[in-house]
Amino acid sequence: MLETESRPVTFKMTTATAQRVRHEGQEVDLHVQSVGSNCPITLSKVWSVKNLPISTHSAANNKDIKSIKHLSDIYIPEISSNKVLLLIGTDTPEAHIPIEVRSRSSHEPYAVRTRLEWVVRGPINNTSTSDEHADNVLLQQHFGPLIFSISLARRKYACL
Repeated sequence: MLETESRPVTFKMTTATAQRVRHEGQEVDLHVQSVGSNCPITLSKVWSVKNLPISTHSAANNKDIKSIKHLSDIYIPEISSNKVLLLIGTDTPEAHIPIEVRSRSSHEPYAVRTRLEWVVRGPINNTSTSDEHADNVLLQQHFGPLIFSISLARRKYACL
């Protein structure tokens, strides 16, 4: 649990499996950055929920991307949690602006480096962390643990 000022909030959320489900939580403002960065991104009006029912079983790790030539030198920090703790929406575009893109053909995984480090998208076959399989699903994994007012990159980048 984050120790920060919060306000109670009630909201409705629609997901792939449910529409307009009522939730009660807390609203906070957060500053996030990758470790080693001095370029925080402010997330305003962040709503908390008890649980994000999002599986990380298909998320790739270093072992998985080492065999993908154009992604093989990207380092994915190991983290101890297997839960998604934060979703950053498109209402925070500065978190999604590409700094660098690594791609090959249109049917292969690609990676995008943002201020919050690397995101790998696309099909990762036989991930070492999964015995589940999902066809035609966009897998997006931020490879760089975020710290809420704390931080995980090996390098420093200029703020955009």
